[in-house]
Amino acid sequence: MLIVSQTIQMSVALLLTLLVGFHVVKVWQFFVLLLRGWNRAVVWRPGLFGADPHAGPETRHANAIALNSIQFNAAVMVGPALGGWALHAWVVRGVSH
Repeated sequence: MLIVSQTIQMSVALLLTLLVGFHVVKVWQFFVLLLRGWNRAVVWRPGLFGADPHAGPETRHANAIALNSIQFNAAVMVGPALGGWALHAWVVRGVSH
């Protein structure tokens, strides 16, 4: 279940990236692709929570939760920074014109 839902999310993100990159995205396409949030809420979260107890020994759960929190917070900090850098580089080089 997790592999399928992650594959769906990756495919939608890639499709949106390609549509925007080739300047062919329409507003309705953007809103339809936002339906991946449904995939995350309905499929991914229950699957993730159902898999947690079987992910490893109980003595390691605290470590796993801490590592997951570190990964999430690092992504929240690094992702937008890299996106801003890429956008700046794209605009400075004149690719968007």
